[in-house]
Amino acid sequence: MQYALNHDALTRLDNAAALESAIVAAQSEAEHTRTQTALVLLDLDDYRRINRALGYDGGGDMLRETARRIQHTPAHGEHVARVSRDGFAVLLPRARRRKRPRTSAGAS
Repeated sequence: MQYALNHDALTRLDNAAALESAIVAAQSEAEHTRTQTALVLLDLDDYRRINRALGYDGGGDMLRETARRIQHTPAHGEHVARVSRDGFAVLLPRARRRKRPRTSAGAS
């Protein structure tokens, strides 16, 4: 029962409820360790049109494949969830700020 409450039935990824708990924990850790946390939101454009063209089974297959690909991308400790019909999130604890490349004065 606990699994069903915290996971998306179609993709088997964590759902928004599970992500919320992970965000709270990551934010607490970031404050404690004086680091940063990032949340990346991904949205599939025109998903409704894809569903109409491929049917619900085809749309579901596309969501499962998208979830599989996203799930295998994060590094250890990063958290992936399906947060809406066509939206996913990746929580990046201890995110590092990229330094901007230096530009030389007078360069054109």
